[in-house]
Amino acid sequence: MPSGRPPVTGMVFASDGQGRSRAPSTPAPALAALFPRRPHAIVPMKIAFVLSQFPAVSETFILSQITGMMDHGADVDILASTEIPQPVEHPALSAYGLRDRTRYAEGTPDGAWTARLRMAAFLGGALLRAPTGETPLDRLLRNGRDDARRALEFSRTPRRVGEYDVIHCHFGPMGTLGMAMRNMGLIQGRLVTTFHGYDMCHPFQEQGPDVYERLFREGDLFLPISDYWKERLIEHGCPEDRILVHRMGVDCDQFAWAERTREPGEPVRLLSVCRLVEKKGIEYAIRAVARVLENGGASSVRGNGSADASSGDAAPRIEYTIVGGGPLRPHLESLVDELGIPEAVTFAGSRRRDEVAKLMANAHVFLAPSVTAADGNKEGIPVAIMEAMATGLPVISSRHSGIPELVEDGVTGLLADERDVEGLAERLARLLGEPGLHPRLAAAGRRRVEKEFNSPVLNDRLMGLFRDLVGGRGADAGATASTSPVRGE
Repeated sequence: MPSGRPPVTGMVFASDGQGRSRAPSTPAPALAALFPRRPHAIVPMKIAFVLSQFPAVSETFILSQITGMMDHGADVDILASTEIPQPVEHPALSAYGLRDRTRYAEGTPDGAWTARLRMAAFLGGALLRAPTGETPLDRLLRNGRDDARRALEFSRTPRRVGEYDVIHCHFGPMGTLGMAMRNMGLIQGRLVTTFHGYDMCHPFQEQGPDVYERLFREGDLFLPISDYWKERLIEHGCPEDRILVHRMGVDCDQFAWAERTREPGEPVRLLSVCRLVEKKGIEYAIRAVARVLENGGASSVRGNGSADASSGDAAPRIEYTIVGGGPLRPHLESLVDELGIPEAVTFAGSRRRDEVAKLMANAHVFLAPSVTAADGNKEGIPVAIMEAMATGLPVISSRHSGIPELVEDGVTGLLADERDVEGLAERLARLLGEPGLHPRLAAAGRRRVEKEFNSPVLNDRLMGLFRDLVGGRGADAGATASTSPVRGE
C-alpha cells in the first residue's frame, strides 16, 4: 500500500433505521468478477460526498444517490464548496437531515500573513498525526496550489482524520480536491470519482491534457456515467482496471407510466425541459418544428397511433413548450419570431418539479436534440430524458455523448445526428404520423429506464461496490481481493 494511504474498511448496513430494509442487489457479472463478494459484519459505512455545490436543483441525481446510501444505513457527510440557495427546498433535505450533515468551505482568509498563519497552524497540527515516512508538508507539495488552497478551506472537517471508508467525489475537479484533502491528511478513505461529461471537456481545455494525471494515478476507483465517457477516460490515460460504468438514474416508482392519447381537435404537445444553453440544442428543435409545420408534416397525425382522431380531423396544431431558463432565451425567442411560429412555441421558464411532472403527463413527445457546444462542452446522459421515458413519453434526441445508450434509435426512441434539422423534422413527422410507433417506443423506453437507469437498483449496486472496495469489517476483514482495482494491493 502506498505511503499515506492506509487501508480503510467498511460494510453496508441495509437498514434506514425506520423499519425499512433493502437487500443489496447482486452486482452485474462484470462487477462480481472484479469485486468478489465475501461475508461481512454489519457495521455502518462512513461516506464523504465531495461536491462543488449543494443542494443543486440541476443535480437531483446526486441527492438521490446520497439518500440512497443513507437508506442502506451509511453514515454520510457532505463536503461542498458552495451553498446554492433554493427557491423551493427539496423535501429530502429535511427528511434526511442533510443540512446538519453538510459542511461548506469556509474560504481562505484574506491577506498573505493571515493565510500563512493558517497554513502554519494546519501543518503544525497535522504533523502530530502524520503517518510514518511522510509529513503533511510532503503531501501538501504533491498537490497543486489551487487544490491545496481549496483543501485548506475544509481544514476543520466534521470528522477526525481516518474515519471515512469512501470519499465519493462527483465530477473530476472534485476528485482532485478530494485527492488533495486526503494527501494533506484532512480526510482518509478510498477515493472514488464519478465523471459526468462536463468534467471531461472544460478541464482539459483550460488546464491541459494532464489535468487528471495525478488523480488517475492515486484514485482508487473511477465511475463514468456512460460507456462513451469510459472510452474517453481510457484515451486520457485512466487505468482501465479501475474504471466501472455506473449510471445516474431516476426512481421509476416516482413516475407514473401512461400511454398518451389525443382526442379529435386536440393539439400535439411537444416538450423540452433543460437549461437554455448551447449544448441542449433547442435551436435545432425549434427549427425542426418550423420545418414540420412548413411542410404540413403534422397533417397526417391521427392520435399519435393511440386514440386515433377521426379521418376528418383537420391538421392538428403543434404546441411546443420549452421549460427552463438560461442565457440563450433571448436568442431563441428571436428565432421563434424570425421563423414565424410564435403561436406554436411557448417559453415557460423555470418550473417546480410538480409543474414539470404535469407538463410531462400532458405532453405527447419529448425533444432533446443535444449537441457539442462550440467550446467542446458535452452532455452526460440527461436525466430529463430518463424522466420523460419513465412516464411513457417517446423521445426524439441526438447521437451525442452517451444518449444512444439510453435512447436506442427505433427501439426506445428516435435519434438524429447533431444539428440535423431535416433529420429531426423527419423523425418528428414520422412519430406523429406512423400508427403504432408512439406506444411501442413509449413502452420500450419505460422498460429501458427500469432495467438500466432505475436509481434504487443503481444505489443497491453502488453500495455493494463500495462494500467490496473497502473490504469487510467482520471475520473476513483481513482478506484482500486479488482482483481489487486499488493500486498497491
